[in-house]
Amino acid sequence: MNEDERKESTEEKIAFQIGSETSQVTYLGAGLAKSEKEALGKIIHKNKDLFAWVPSDMPGIGPKVMCHKLSVCREAKPVAQRKRKMGTERKMAIENEVVKLLEAKFIREVQYTTWLANVVMVKKANGKWRMCTDYTNLNKACPKDAYPLPSIDRLVDRASGHSMLTFLDAYSGYNQIQMHPRFHHRSANYCYQVMSFGLKNAGVTYQRLMNKMFKEQIGRNMEVYVDDMVVKSAELYNHITDLVEIFQQLRRYDMRLNPEKCTFGVAGGKFLGFMLSVRGIEANPDKCQAVIDMRSPQSVKEVQRLAGRLTTLSRFLPCLTETAKPILSLLKKVHKFTPGRKECEAAFQVLKQRLGTPPILSKPDPQSDLIIYLCISQEAISAMLIQEHETQKPIYFISRMLQESETRYQLLEKIALCLVHTAQRLRQYFQGHRIVVRTDCPIAKVLRKPELAGRMMAWSIELSEFDISFEPRGPIKSQYLVDFINELQPTGHFENAPWTIHVDGSSNNQGQYFDEVLVKHTPRGNNERADQLAWLATSNHKPGQLRTTLHLELSAPSVDTVDCLAVSEPPVTWMTDIVRFITEGAHPSCPSAAKKLRTQAARFSSPLLKCLDPEQANYVLREVHEGICGSHSGGRTLAAKVLRAGYYWPTLKSDCMDYVKKCIQCQKHGNLIHASAEQLHSISSPWPFALWGMDILGPFPLAKGQCKFLLVAVDYFTKWIEAEPLATITANNVQKFLWKNIVTRFGIPYALTTDNGLQFVDHKFNKFLEELGIKHRFTSVEHPQANGQAEATNKVILSELKKRLGDAKGLWAEELPEVLWAYRCTPQSTTQETPFRLTYGTEAMIPVEVGEPSFRRTHFDEASNDTSLWAEVDMVDEVRDRAHLVAEACKQRMTRRYNCNLTQRNFKEGDLVWRVQGSARCNPREGKVAANWDGPFRIRHSLQNGAHKLEELSGKTIPRTWNSTHLKMYFS
Repeated sequence: MNEDERKESTEEKIAFQIGSETSQVTYLGAGLAKSEKEALGKIIHKNKDLFAWVPSDMPGIGPKVMCHKLSVCREAKPVAQRKRKMGTERKMAIENEVVKLLEAKFIREVQYTTWLANVVMVKKANGKWRMCTDYTNLNKACPKDAYPLPSIDRLVDRASGHSMLTFLDAYSGYNQIQMHPRFHHRSANYCYQVMSFGLKNAGVTYQRLMNKMFKEQIGRNMEVYVDDMVVKSAELYNHITDLVEIFQQLRRYDMRLNPEKCTFGVAGGKFLGFMLSVRGIEANPDKCQAVIDMRSPQSVKEVQRLAGRLTTLSRFLPCLTETAKPILSLLKKVHKFTPGRKECEAAFQVLKQRLGTPPILSKPDPQSDLIIYLCISQEAISAMLIQEHETQKPIYFISRMLQESETRYQLLEKIALCLVHTAQRLRQYFQGHRIVVRTDCPIAKVLRKPELAGRMMAWSIELSEFDISFEPRGPIKSQYLVDFINELQPTGHFENAPWTIHVDGSSNNQGQYFDEVLVKHTPRGNNERADQLAWLATSNHKPGQLRTTLHLELSAPSVDTVDCLAVSEPPVTWMTDIVRFITEGAHPSCPSAAKKLRTQAARFSSPLLKCLDPEQANYVLREVHEGICGSHSGGRTLAAKVLRAGYYWPTLKSDCMDYVKKCIQCQKHGNLIHASAEQLHSISSPWPFALWGMDILGPFPLAKGQCKFLLVAVDYFTKWIEAEPLATITANNVQKFLWKNIVTRFGIPYALTTDNGLQFVDHKFNKFLEELGIKHRFTSVEHPQANGQAEATNKVILSELKKRLGDAKGLWAEELPEVLWAYRCTPQSTTQETPFRLTYGTEAMIPVEVGEPSFRRTHFDEASNDTSLWAEVDMVDEVRDRAHLVAEACKQRMTRRYNCNLTQRNFKEGDLVWRVQGSARCNPREGKVAANWDGPFRIRHSLQNGAHKLEELSGKTIPRTWNSTHLKMYFS
């Protein structure tokens, strides 16, 4: 899509002079009334300083608002491209453009540069030259910025249906953004001081600026996609108010417009390749005409060109994949390209006919339901999204070809697949509307069956997040819908065609499985291949002893041969000076360098080891490390093998270590790192029952009430445990446990620490915590140490249950209260107090004091007991403070021991890392040969205490946090 196609008024427009010269004009819609033109012209004249005619009219965006930075990888080496020769015309155009850029202060001269890029001259449609810069090498060294660009479909939907539009264009928009001074020298001999076209993340930087400038206007009265701006209004009065608001933002941020590319007050126009008008969204007529004017494809390239053009119009074409299947099949390698096939020509004519009168797509009403029709064929799935007011108006058509394995799905599976694919493609519509699926197949009952498994279960879960209902198909009210449904009706009737059998002249009487058998004699001379196959099948040859070959005479070579001559010079390496000294006696003019060269040359007098240049060394390393006899050995072993094989170069050992470190397979299958990667961070609770840790223990043998899980919670201050056996672990059960066992007994806690189980991440459970003001803290994935108190408590409970149960394993639920009581009455090593005393201020009466009376039992006095208890309650704060100091001292000793031999692995934002594969994420089919590490991933955010948020290289965020213990650095 070129720049003119992205935003352009299709209505007739008239020139409107806003400058002192007659050539300084912008454009107004020709359909405006005289009063409307005057009103718009007054606003434009009042803000004519916002238009630029020459680069010097642009003050530029302030660097505090936005400036472009280059995030060059640390491992990247600067690249200076070789100078390219230019023709006279191009050279003069380059000189003129450089003078203009220097006068505008867009560029400045650099004396010493590390990065050097050539310019490329491209001729515009108007005959002028455009100067671009070849940033290929620099862009490769810069990782992609993951900042998301707006959805084109959403922008087009929001911009359509308005009666008044204005298309704006910034004057050299990219050049209005400053380059950060630290990255000037990486451009060329003349470095850009402003953001240049061609830089990898320039579009993302520009989109950031637009979102920042027009954050209050986008979606309300304006839509922006990078440098494409359209102002939308329902009436002229509102449009003038909106333009005043937009002009104020432009003046605030010192951005200037290009008057020659701005059009004010039109009823419709092109935006991002679509036609916008008050009627809705229409296909670009130029793109439709381009397909209509095409001849039938005569080569693979022409088929690819046609496929690309159809893809841009796919939203307007029902059942595109099925219709274009004969044409698209020519791109498969299994099909030999044969132009002029009847089915291809017929499909091409159908597509041309549909593009001659493409449908007008409507803008979805936020308050109405959207309706989906699904259609399935043997090799394609298609869907149509519509809305009903008085008639059925289409919104979107989608289709795709089925994979080979998907063609073998049952009909109901294909329908479910079609619905899932539609939900993925049109997610923005599914999330904002109630969806009604009209189909005569009982797909709703199938998706709601509790015994679903495999992919149907996964699809059912994926669709459950949307508000989807199902209805019978009912009457059809739209011609486009009729064409859509008739296109992909699955056929269940097959005609009986006669079978033709080619044989070698023999026959038998076992034909009872055929209704009719026709035996036709063919002379042996016309059936040589069948004769040879029959002879091979009946000959008594052992396997591997067949010597029969089929000969084919070729009238021309099977491949084209081209004679070419290559002229190259030997590269300059570390051996060049030594070889020249030994063979020619040449040495440097510097005495010290000559002396050093003679000393080095003396060591190369006999052929003990073969000296290699960098290219040869790279081949040897690759072959020895991962070739046929390679074993992916370590760096030192690799260096020893290379030396033993008889090769040498000065940086042999360091190159071997570096090569092994960057080997993808060695990194992916490297040993797991069991050493800790982060210092020990103790968790302290400021007061009793402020911080609780919660975890799930189980499954256990079935107990009374079908219980097989144990929900455990422990207070980090007093070490008090609450536990309850449960039959099922659901978010509702966890919420009831928290309310009954913690909140109503010990008050509302400050924070709750859990792992990432489905019960704890449930939306309703977290909303319950939020309403109570409880902070919910999640541990990193597969890092239970972050909730160490709960894990230690689980170990104690499990150990005590094992000792008590013996062979009666099903009685664990009955034994649980005794285990909890014993724990609560046992002094803890960290606090030197029992959980019972830290909770209630006194020690509990235990059974042994009844069997063998203790002092307090034998000298019990009811009169003084109450006073004694109140005195202990008054002193409980002192007991808790002493226990807190003892616990903190214990934690500090433990931290010192833990951190004394620690080797930290520090990661920062932007680093690429490997992640431990983990048994839950391993492919079960790979078994023992599965990789130990998965990735690479990028560090999105570095949190405290070694926790990190990860993202894929495509920018997709990985859920939850991951601890440094499960990560290692990625080298490339």
